[in-house]
Amino acid sequence: MSVSTRLRATAVALCVAASSFAVAAVPAHAAAQPNACSWYKVGTSAGIWMNGEYVGEVEQQYNGCHQARAHWQWSYGYRTQAHPGTTGAWITVGLYGGVWAEFPGPQQGSSGSPDAYSPAVYIYYGGEDSWRASASLYTTWTNGSSDDTCASYTDEHDYTNGQSTFAAIPGTCSHSF
Repeated sequence: MSVSTRLRATAVALCVAASSFAVAAVPAHAAAQPNACSWYKVGTSAGIWMNGEYVGEVEQQYNGCHQARAHWQWSYGYRTQAHPGTTGAWITVGLYGGVWAEFPGPQQGSSGSPDAYSPAVYIYYGGEDSWRASASLYTTWTNGSSDDTCASYTDEHDYTNGQSTFAAIPGTCSHSF
């Protein structure tokens, strides 16, 4: 075997070995994953009840790519049935971290989409690492009055350790006609 043939064979063997090493050195979690940034629920949800009727529920969602958001889902029964004395209901959902990082979404009526979302937020924004989602219900009544005092809060989720730092708080409200 000639020297150039041996060198070529050695070079090919080294390239194959190097490429095998490079592939083996990539950790499994670093491989491309088609659903890596899909939204899923974290922590404990919290519902709202108005005059004993279930209105809906807020949850905190995380997408695996360092973003969180608040998600509200109206109760199907509340969205599709008339309510004595009520002329309208709207929800505002938000994501809150600490005492100053607030990210509310737009107000959305019960006759619209069954889902409402806050903007997505980087979970370490402004040095925060614990977040909770909230929902505030605004209701108008046939007697011309309105109120926006009904709210619920998910537990506060600490993204540094995955633990809950504060319990969820459901909203139970009533209005007399």
